[in-house]
Amino acid sequence: MERDASIVSLVRERAALGASLRFRVVSGSMAPLIQPGDEVVVTAVAAKALRPGDLVVAVAPGRPFVVHRLVALRHQGDVAWLVTRGDRSDMPDPPWPAESVIGRAVAVVRSGQTLDLTQGKGHRAIKLQGALARLEAATYATLRGAAHSLLGRRTPKLGWLARMPFRALARLVSRMVT
Repeated sequence: MERDASIVSLVRERAALGASLRFRVVSGSMAPLIQPGDEVVVTAVAAKALRPGDLVVAVAPGRPFVVHRLVALRHQGDVAWLVTRGDRSDMPDPPWPAESVIGRAVAVVRSGQTLDLTQGKGHRAIKLQGALARLEAATYATLRGAAHSLLGRRTPKLGWLARMPFRALARLVSRMVT
């Protein structure tokens, strides 16, 4: 645990000095735009400069760094909280305190090719992927609620069917830019 705190401290110091950082992605929670094995290039950013749709890197207690999409920025008194969600996740993450943010993902590196997320095709892809992820989550929640209302506890597990068209579109967008 002490070693983890040292790593987080070093990462925060480097980011505060303006250095861009690279993190290797280990999960598929942001697929297909960001795949396991990709590297995400991150620059420091103040929480107040973040906007819904941005990809943020945060320190997760007891877990490695997390790269997820910002869904909402909420305030409770003087404390800012970030609500994030992986594009392939049904539910948002528990709120993160703003100080857990390391920075914003500005590029994805895959097989030596860099996709700039701040402009051009990469920027359009990140916006479209975010919209698809939000629409997929809303559609899934609506269909799940309707099925539960109609069928009660015997709701069939058809989430994969509701998600299929959105995931196909997301793969298509990803192939267009990578």
